[in-house]
Amino acid sequence: MVQRDMERLHGAGDGSAGIRRRYLIVGPTRSGTTALHLLLAGHPHISVFTGELQFSRLAAGLHQFSVRGYVSDEEERRGRLALFDAVTGSSKTAQTRVLGAKTTFNAPQATARCAQTLREHFPDISIVVPVRRDMVAHYGSRARLRTTGIAYSWNQRDASGDQEMVSIDRWLLANSVLINLENYRALRRMSQFTDYIEVDYESFAEDNEKTYRRLLQFLDLDYVAPDWLRARRLHPKPESYIAGYAAHVSYVERLKSAYAEDRLSPSYVTAIRIYAKIKRRIRTWHREESGMRGLPH
Repeated sequence: MVQRDMERLHGAGDGSAGIRRRYLIVGPTRSGTTALHLLLAGHPHISVFTGELQFSRLAAGLHQFSVRGYVSDEEERRGRLALFDAVTGSSKTAQTRVLGAKTTFNAPQATARCAQTLREHFPDISIVVPVRRDMVAHYGSRARLRTTGIAYSWNQRDASGDQEMVSIDRWLLANSVLINLENYRALRRMSQFTDYIEVDYESFAEDNEKTYRRLLQFLDLDYVAPDWLRARRLHPKPESYIAGYAAHVSYVERLKSAYAEDRLSPSYVTAIRIYAKIKRRIRTWHREESGMRGLPH
């Protein structure tokens, strides 16, 4: 029985049953990972994990299913790949040639750990990274979600009509930009050890078809018309709902330039991070206080 189990694990980790490629879409939240995921998910030669992959579970490997110490070296070596194949291959058919998933990270440390895990255990996986150049719109969309509860619309009229204006805290915006820049730097290190492609979010939003064809070429798949995409998520133009959008864009471009040229003052970066931490703590206190108000006396 043990020998049969090992042979079964060996097959799962070797990409049997016609599997030629595995890919992972990874990026910050609200950077286009879900849109890319949906774009590829309907292809008849692709099987995906439809939800968002909790990467920490995959990184833990088979130990999370066993009493520690009872996982063999061979199981440990192949376990993560077998888990990836299991969760992404649940809808696999005889036509399936590629397995895929998507995950998101907002903390650069978590992104770096993901890169290290992929380097050690998934050296042949293909990485797809959506990149949002407009980091003001990126932060504004998250702020809009928090204040209005609206993430996107399927209705053109809703996306192009009058929008509730969102005010942006400049220091919180700066913190978000620095986190994103550090995330992208960590993600780009993956290009040193595996197939890696970046998708420009703004270009993708304008032309899904061009991006789709580019991704199929990257994954060595034949073109199949994406008939499963019968609707598009729509977002209002950032200047229609972000107060002071142009001024914020100008500031962020200067910040990005200083970051790229290593001209940012350490004390300035520290002040931004402290400010953001304090603001997060204040929001937590407000939520806790709101919850206390509903308690009986």
